[in-house]
Amino acid sequence: MPTHSATAEAQHQSERAEGSRDLDAETIVDNLDDETVRALGLLHRAPRGIPELAIASFDYGTRGMLEAYGVISSKRRDDRTLDVSITPLGRDVIKLSAEQMPTLKGSDLADAVRRANDLLSLAETGSVRAVSA
Repeated sequence: MPTHSATAEAQHQSERAEGSRDLDAETIVDNLDDETVRALGLLHRAPRGIPELAIASFDYGTRGMLEAYGVISSKRRDDRTLDVSITPLGRDVIKLSAEQMPTLKGSDLADAVRRANDLLSLAETGSVRAVSA
């Protein structure tokens, strides 16, 4: 899950994304920071619902940026539940992110599996919900 030590960077990216819904997947990926590209790339070929859960757990700035680019749409159902759906453009962005990210090493793969298990636990508690498009 991307966590930006510099919230200003996420806000800057979100501002860049505003009004840019006509961009293609390649342009969007080129404008994302490496951490977000990697996080999205890890979601390619994930079981149905996992990408939505993962993105729901991203920090506010990253989710806002992805929504401004048209990669996702989200809706807060209540104070604790966020519904996220990935747009067709978003699926293209995830696929392209996977193609551009470096090959995972053993420890990175183990970390990705741990995060997926954490997301499944969140789904079981109902604090995030995947909405398939």
